[in-house]
Amino acid sequence: MGVVVAMVNQSIPGECGGATSVERLQGNLYWYRAHQLPAGAVFWAPTVFLYLVAEFGLRAALVLQSVYYVTVVVLEVPSGWLSDRVSRTLTLRLVAVAWIGAHSMFWLGSGEIAVVCAQVLLAVGYAFLSGTDVTLHFDTLEALGRSDEFTARESTSRQHLLFVTAVSAMAGGGLAMIDLRLPFAAALAAAVLQLAVAWRLSEPPREDADGHFASDLAVTVRHLRQPLLGWLALYVVSQIVVVHLAGELVAPYLTEVFSTPPDDPGLSALMTGLIAAVVATVAALVLRFLEPLNRRLGLASLFLMLALVPVVIVGVMALTTTLWVLPLLSFRRVQGAASSVIVPGIVGSRVDRHHRATFLSLTSLLGRLTYAGALLMLAAGGGGNIADSLGLAAVVAIGLWVFVAGAQRWIPNFPDSVEHNHEHEHEHEHHDHLHVHDDGHHDHDHDYEVTGAHSHPHDHAPVRHSHPHTQDHDHDHDHDSL
Repeated sequence: MGVVVAMVNQSIPGECGGATSVERLQGNLYWYRAHQLPAGAVFWAPTVFLYLVAEFGLRAALVLQSVYYVTVVVLEVPSGWLSDRVSRTLTLRLVAVAWIGAHSMFWLGSGEIAVVCAQVLLAVGYAFLSGTDVTLHFDTLEALGRSDEFTARESTSRQHLLFVTAVSAMAGGGLAMIDLRLPFAAALAAAVLQLAVAWRLSEPPREDADGHFASDLAVTVRHLRQPLLGWLALYVVSQIVVVHLAGELVAPYLTEVFSTPPDDPGLSALMTGLIAAVVATVAALVLRFLEPLNRRLGLASLFLMLALVPVVIVGVMALTTTLWVLPLLSFRRVQGAASSVIVPGIVGSRVDRHHRATFLSLTSLLGRLTYAGALLMLAAGGGGNIADSLGLAAVVAIGLWVFVAGAQRWIPNFPDSVEHNHEHEHEHEHHDHLHVHDDGHHDHDHDYEVTGAHSHPHDHAPVRHSHPHTQDHDHDHDHDSL
């Protein structure tokens, strides 16, 4: 069994000749988890739709929500490219700055113009966050030679985030009973803390490689030609739509259940916060059983089972207006929480680091664009009441699930677990590899005796890599020169 004796160089080469110390990268693992806590403190989320309905009515509230999603559509992919090519840490700091502005305007502003500006800033934050936080985590572990820990560590981080979301949602519901603006004041404080934590994160090392937005986007789109990645993108798109439909319509649905007027949410505001807290807690608990479920059901069945959860929720809400639906609503975030752990790990192992965040952002963009269209459709065809809107939402949700389930059957050799093969095509690049010598598995010529972990510069001709991966993270790499 190999043992790391010493670090020859306590730094890992970074971009443009810089160096990122191993110690700072290890610190990233702590600060990343700390960053997830204020990022998950969404005091405003359970009651924002109640706020919009109370101020502007249901039809206008749906339109205002579509402003948010259209803005995300515009910024989603450029923000992923900024993260991939410029800086992941800078992108995360911009997230906090945008949210500070958004929550300030929601709290202190008035009128539709202020809300539109707040929605735009809120969208900027979520567009920049999309794909950046998880790729920062993956890149850090990869640079430390610990990428096989990603799924377990990300699952733990998401559990912490969801527990914070649960507490903040419950607190936000209580604050909304007093004033629908107060949750934004609490969220503003969390965004300030988030900015302070983001400033402690260090940029993972990256190769100095040329790249332009158009060419990088073309490379990212080509990844969709891989059957599994293409289906995964379709799956993410459909679930963004269905999960958001299940969440967006909960607040007005509860208003109907409790028979409270839109301009006086009262008990429905508190119950919305409490339900959001339960939803986040259930999602966090389900993450603890994700790997056993994966082994028992297989990856394809797990994906489709998770996707069915929000479809059932929307369908039952459309069929009946009753308190008995509340226990079912507690499972609303299960699918999203599981996907946030499984999908980035699959993408990270199949897509090179210069395109990971862009790929995740592209799939998110397509999903949000589709959802923005769904919101506009509900606003136009929902008749201005929640019952008609839920009926249309149920039709959309069922149709998307059937389409995704049918498409999955056409994927050749769909893995039964988190086991996959992938190919990357690389241009001629200079790579510095961190090697840990154990039992002589690496054969390099040195003018002096070397032990421990150190870097070797390698120049590769264009090469195609085929990587079979298994759940226990053993890696077997076959290289065929092109």
